[in-house]
Amino acid sequence: MKKKTLDTDEILQKIKSDDEINEDDIEFVSQEDLRHKLANDIAVAGYSMNKLASECSISQSHLSDFLSNKKKLNRDKLLSIFITLGYDIDKIQKSLMHFGISELYPRDMRDFIIMKGIKNHSDLDLINENLGKENLDTLC
Repeated sequence: MKKKTLDTDEILQKIKSDDEINEDDIEFVSQEDLRHKLANDIAVAGYSMNKLASECSISQSHLSDFLSNKKKLNRDKLLSIFITLGYDIDKIQKSLMHFGISELYPRDMRDFIIMKGIKNHSDLDLINENLGKENLDTLC
C-alpha cells in the first residue's frame, strides 16, 4: 500500500503553524517531471512539436529545449501552450504555480480576459483578439 503524502495545503498549514514536517511525507515535484508530463500532454493531444510550436509562436527548437530543461519559457508562452492543449483554469493555475510562475489574477484586466477565454473554451486566436480589442498585450 502506498504511503499517503501531504498535499500542498497540508504542507503550507504545517509550515504556518510551525508543525514538524517529515520530508518523507512530501512528494516533491521536479522540473524534469513537470516537463515530462507536459510533453506527454502534448503527445496525447495529438500535436507534433512543430505544430504546437507554430500555433503558439514559439520556435520548435526553443520548445524542445524547454521540454528537455535546457531553456525556460515565459508566462505568456506557457499560457499559450496550456490554452492550445485545452487546459482548464484550475489546471493552468496549478501548472503555472508548479513552474514557479505567477498564476492568473482575475482582478488584472488582461488576466481576466484570458481567464474568461479559457472558461469559454476560446482558442488562442480569439483570446488574443479580445486582448487586442482592449489594447492589451497578446499572448503571442
